[in-house]
Amino acid sequence: MNNLAMILRDKRQFQEAEELLESAVRISPSDAVSWLNLGVVRIGLHKMGPAEDSFLEALRHRRKYPGCLFNLGNLYKYQGRHTEAINAWQNATQMSPTYTGAWKHTLMLLHDLGKYGRAIEVGKEALKVLPDEADLVINLANVYTKVEKFKEGERLLQAAIKGNKNPLLHHSLGMLYYRWEKYEEAEKAMLRAKQLSPSDPLILNDLQMLHRKMGKIK
Repeated sequence: MNNLAMILRDKRQFQEAEELLESAVRISPSDAVSWLNLGVVRIGLHKMGPAEDSFLEALRHRRKYPGCLFNLGNLYKYQGRHTEAINAWQNATQMSPTYTGAWKHTLMLLHDLGKYGRAIEVGKEALKVLPDEADLVINLANVYTKVEKFKEGERLLQAAIKGNKNPLLHHSLGMLYYRWEKYEEAEKAMLRAKQLSPSDPLILNDLQMLHRKMGKIK
């Protein structure tokens, strides 16, 4: 029932998937996986209250369930319950320190809320356990750029770039230099990003923006 429900969910047949999972939890009321999947499907149906109930029921039957906490945090963020979202994701990372998605979502939400000091703390903590995770490096560098701690962001990105051909790291370094008004360094980083990913629209657009700033194109 769970497997079929997930196939139906992927086909966006949420109603049929919900009916199957409701049958599954009636048959096995303590099955945390079924409750989790039911919560995910109910989000697809925009049944946010019942979805939350399903996630909480899953956690009642499996107390250490970081995947469920991650989904619960996503639900809370969607509802604008930001503190609860951050708490859910942080509980997930405490249970599973390498849960990249939970770290990333926490960092991004703190950035969006303007809680830059806390975002920097979380980013540093995340990189202690996931030092090679490019998404976390980029997101932390974005926070440094936002608060004009350009040196810190530069050091972070340059360390990550060594031996790494991820074009987004070079793009992020280029944007840091752009906001630092170091346009020659920005161009060098952005051209390297373009070399690694020649058709990436984000890189091409930002390189064009830089060249306009430098007066190389009208």
